[in-house]
Amino acid sequence: MPAAQPNSFFVTATTDGGPETDDVLEVAAAKVVDDGAGGSQDDEPAVDAADVTLDARGMATGWTPGRHSLVSEAKREGKPASRPEGFVPIGKSPGVRVPRVVKDITEEWLTAVYQMKGYLEPDGKVSKVHLKPLGDGLGVMGDLALVDVELEGARPAAPKSFVAKFSPVESSTPIVFLKNIFGTESHWYNDLVEEDQGLGRPAAFFIAAKLQHKRFWVRMPVFCMLVEKMPPPLYSRTSGCDHLPHLKQVMRALGFFHARWWGKEKRPPLEWVNHPRDLPFGLSKDLIRWVCKLCLPALGRCFPEAFEPILAWKPLLLKRLKWYTDQVFKPPYTLCHGDVHLDNIFFNDSFGENGLKLIDFGNIQFGQAGFDVAYFVGTNIPPETRRKHEEELMATYHLELVRGGVTGYSIDDVWRDYKLNVFRVLINIAFVCWSDFDKKRKKKVGIFAEKPTESDAKLKETYDAVNSRCAAALIDAKFDELLRNAETGGCCG
Repeated sequence: MPAAQPNSFFVTATTDGGPETDDVLEVAAAKVVDDGAGGSQDDEPAVDAADVTLDARGMATGWTPGRHSLVSEAKREGKPASRPEGFVPIGKSPGVRVPRVVKDITEEWLTAVYQMKGYLEPDGKVSKVHLKPLGDGLGVMGDLALVDVELEGARPAAPKSFVAKFSPVESSTPIVFLKNIFGTESHWYNDLVEEDQGLGRPAAFFIAAKLQHKRFWVRMPVFCMLVEKMPPPLYSRTSGCDHLPHLKQVMRALGFFHARWWGKEKRPPLEWVNHPRDLPFGLSKDLIRWVCKLCLPALGRCFPEAFEPILAWKPLLLKRLKWYTDQVFKPPYTLCHGDVHLDNIFFNDSFGENGLKLIDFGNIQFGQAGFDVAYFVGTNIPPETRRKHEEELMATYHLELVRGGVTGYSIDDVWRDYKLNVFRVLINIAFVCWSDFDKKRKKKVGIFAEKPTESDAKLKETYDAVNSRCAAALIDAKFDELLRNAETGGCCG
């Protein structure tokens, strides 16, 4: 796959009236010319004994650096994450009005933002705003738009194109969950220096929220995020990815990210991140058990063919449910992205040393690293590709953990947590079936309509692909044998 020719420009930090360091922005970034973004790596060597030596327990004891080093060793010192310069906490006034919807992004408002950020000369202005809606503005996805602007008196760093993301103005989702989802993403963009986070993301130049209103009856929170525009994705959850170099890029990125936060405590600047010990927002053991008992029947009604072999394990699963939840809530914990799928991953040579960035950070949480690994490997890779390369992918991931300083976590531990957490991915699907799809199935609307809309047809195609991969991953992982062995005390402690 030939390499893309990126075309991007960057905002650099200045001290003489230009953007502050918390406003570093990479805007309207890379234009993907062909489908080879992320660099040509077809000649990349596999991870083998030349790269890492394993002891009898499967622990990495040595490593030989190669040409695909993710970052310099100086960046692996585990320094504490720092706040951006000029940090304004989420919910505090950012210095301008917080818009509620896309149409509130006017020339006058954006001029005020650009002046505040130092993107314009004193007499400069945003002369024209072009808005292109992305999505319908309802539901948890909120209001999205691509924004292109025309400028007068602009400094070289001024962004001319970006994505605007807003929380929904109306939604059936409970307000407490909206605050959690959009608040988590806003904090991730706003509260930490990007270089300290350990995972590539779009740069952001305006993040703000209005959490309380003078009109007390207005209860919906308002979140506004103006962030870097990503290039078109090379892959999707529907298509999957069978290109090994890109798959290994993702595994390296996850390994580096997880190692960065391995064993860290929930404290500033991460005091807002959900943790397994949190109530009511953490994914508690009781919630997992409740979802299994309540939602698995809905899964069977909505997608009977895809999950028939898995649902046959239901009696065994319910019998071993307490054991299972105890296992998936065991430390060690790290930060997890929580939504690692191909629609959220963008490859391009301009995206730093690893060549990729992720979006959608509303599900970031402390938990087992195996959940991110299971989500990506179990539902985004065609089964035949996964079976062929999964050992190499897991070794690539484990090597990155070791390079990041993680100890006491063997390659066997990687496999064990992956197999356990693939079922957690299925639980997520089951919950969507219970909370949404089962109602639509009864009414024969949405993806279950006789003549679904184009968007519903695409959604069904996506779920068909994801479901088949998830079921195959569980079968290949011999999840039922894992439960049976645990029942007799022969597996997984």
